[in-house]
Amino acid sequence: GKVGDTLLIFQYLAVLYDPKSKKIVSVQTSTPPLPTPSLPLRISYRYNGNQKEKVLNLKTQLEEKSPFYQSVEITKSKAVYKNDVIYLVNPQRKQDVIIFAQLLGGSPIVDKLEPNEATPDADLIVAFRATTP
Repeated sequence: GKVGDTLLIFQYLAVLYDPKSKKIVSVQTSTPPLPTPSLPLRISYRYNGNQKEKVLNLKTQLEEKSPFYQSVEITKSKAVYKNDVIYLVNPQRKQDVIIFAQLLGGSPIVDKLEPNEATPDADLIVAFRATTP
């Protein structure tokens, strides 16, 4: 690569592109390593109904995987979730949140909080909807 080339990064693919010649310079594929955000990702866990145990299990698993996943709160939410989703609270961390969502199996990312949802001091909210037994 050279100055002016653009690096495009996808889930398991990196493409070096030269915008002057409009040509792809190189392509690299990779197997997914455990993502390590450059800064700790601050996670707020919110849940409906009976989901506290599920939240605690996830929190434990993530903290064992990486010191970069920091839990800032676990709260039973007043908002009602239609699905298990991830809310992007800090837009500057969008790329890290996308990687995080893939780690969780491709959870949808929403950038608008539900009505009644308090904005946490976190980069994202992992929200679990109530499940009927």
